Amino acid sequence: VVQGQRRDLRGFTWWGDAAQFTTYNGPNTTAPDAIYTSFYCDPNKPNPPCVVSTSSYPTMFAARSRHIGGVQAVMCDGSVRFIKDSIRLATWRAMSTTYGGEVIGDE
Repeated sequence: VVQGQRRDLRGFTWWGDAAQFTTYNGPNTTAPDAIYTSFYCDPNKPNPPCVVSTSSYPTMFAARSRHIGGVQAVMCDGSVRFIKDSIRLATWRAMSTTYGGEVIGDE
């Protein structure tokens, strides 16, 4: 989990919005997270990139990690899986639903 510095609270588990991510963008994307207020958006390094959300770019947080090549993600059954940055975006998005019945392998 990449934690923000100073007032950037992304990655802090006690802040509800920081303990989640969306699958709109892939793991460790270079696209910025969209945060609902400029107070918490501190895009200065070493923080991940961020912008203030708008109606056309809604609030979203990508899965981010300092692990090389991917992120650790907790599944609904409590298991933890390493998801590669190279995962197909369609697969990544499908994994966030209960509709597809995807089975996640060990690779």
